[in-house]
Amino acid sequence: MTNIRIVKIELANYRNYEAHSLDFHPRCNLITGLNGVGKTTILDAVYYLCNGKSYFTRQDKHIYRYEQSFFRVQGEAISDDQTSGIRIISKAGTKKAYELDEKTLKSKIEILGRFPAFMIAPKDAMTFFLSSSERRKLIDRTISLADKDYLAQLLTYNRLLKQRNAYLLQIGRSGRLDENVMLAFDEKMSASAKNIHDKRARYISDLAILLRESHQLISAGQEEISAAYDSELFAENLLSLMQKNRQKDQMLGRTNSGIHKDDLELLIDGNPIKRFASQGQLKSGIIALKLAQMEWVKKVTQKKPILLLDDIFDKLDNQRVTQLLELVLDNMASQVFITDTDTTRVAQALDSIQVDFSQHQL
Repeated sequence: MTNIRIVKIELANYRNYEAHSLDFHPRCNLITGLNGVGKTTILDAVYYLCNGKSYFTRQDKHIYRYEQSFFRVQGEAISDDQTSGIRIISKAGTKKAYELDEKTLKSKIEILGRFPAFMIAPKDAMTFFLSSSERRKLIDRTISLADKDYLAQLLTYNRLLKQRNAYLLQIGRSGRLDENVMLAFDEKMSASAKNIHDKRARYISDLAILLRESHQLISAGQEEISAAYDSELFAENLLSLMQKNRQKDQMLGRTNSGIHKDDLELLIDGNPIKRFASQGQLKSGIIALKLAQMEWVKKVTQKKPILLLDDIFDKLDNQRVTQLLELVLDNMASQVFITDTDTTRVAQALDSIQVDFSQHQL
């Protein structure tokens, strides 16, 4: 099993930091300070270094420090005792630059999966349970960390979907449909969709087992959680669905069937968690899901992903804080980064379970 860890990080014009650097503990790092001092920024920069993008925004312009038009994040990562240097530079109006050991990479795809990292943040429960798009992204990000072919198929499908939708809008304006063009789109998308669907189905089947295990540890077995994959492609192949929906697609100007409509449903005691769970159960559910995803990546890739915990201990009593830390640090055996506004709460819990850590007070 390969240990993944970040040794150090250096920032330039990254959000509120003009220039900042930190050296990290190989086991556990606690970052404390008042709201607004940049704790979350440090975790997001680590996530960016590992995954080639921010956890909190799609657009780099929202990361540039005020009145600046670029940022740089660089650092050192260790994978199985081999140290690698990573540098990512984003500059307005130019292509983003990725470097690994001073060699220029073509894209973030060449970084993805080398140093897997997962974030758990307060926004997760809200975005996950309100948005099917976010739930699909959660599936896709995780599988892509372990399967580059899956990522390639997904990129192909999404490119064809965009082109098909543009053609449907063009038809709506002109009224002229070329059956050969539509059939070409449908056949190509159907081939990619089948591969994606089959891998998603296997992943969610495996994930459901890991999810139950992690949730039982978090909730002490007070309720049962399960996961289900919702997809039209269980009943019918995409080519057939597209032919059935041809008139509807043409009328609405978009593709109404496909793996871009798939969903992941979480159930608690057999009921949809987003409708029947309390706030505490929602929080426990999303934490259990992220830990299950980490465990899946660990099993498939034989790498221990890095875990970033952003202010998740708010409104938890000391006993629950300790229980969650024990679960994360004992069961996952990953390098962990934790932010908290309380300078002593997590530190005392870490001391009580005898875990070595470094505390960075901002």
